[in-house]
Amino acid sequence: MTATAGNPYGWNYREVRPLGIPAKLAHGINADCSFGVKILCDWAGVPDPTGSNYDGYGNSVSMFHHLPHVKKAQAKTGDIIVFGPNGEWHATMILEPGADPLLWSHGHQGAPNLYRLSQDKRTPWTICQIQVP
Repeated sequence: MTATAGNPYGWNYREVRPLGIPAKLAHGINADCSFGVKILCDWAGVPDPTGSNYDGYGNSVSMFHHLPHVKKAQAKTGDIIVFGPNGEWHATMILEPGADPLLWSHGHQGAPNLYRLSQDKRTPWTICQIQVP
């Protein structure tokens, strides 16, 4: 997450499907918020958080429905926060858990970036637990 924050690799915000999973730290990655999270999961070697076996599809709603939900006190690095009813608005990944988690986000052109959960006024939000093999 930290290697991509500030967009040194030229990520592009693209809200389309299907999208391919790029090589680690590739330049010119095309993704939206949820696909950016999906890329990080692939690079970390964990199962696809959308449940679609990295087929190029899936989004934050898929993550909301596929992953178990946990309370903020149970959140760990790599868990996902989705925003909106059923995760319909946005997806981020937790870099630093705690009372005010530090989030990784690819929600706009110029991202990925890092910010605190308290800086995001969208509610409701749900923490989805990453499944580690």
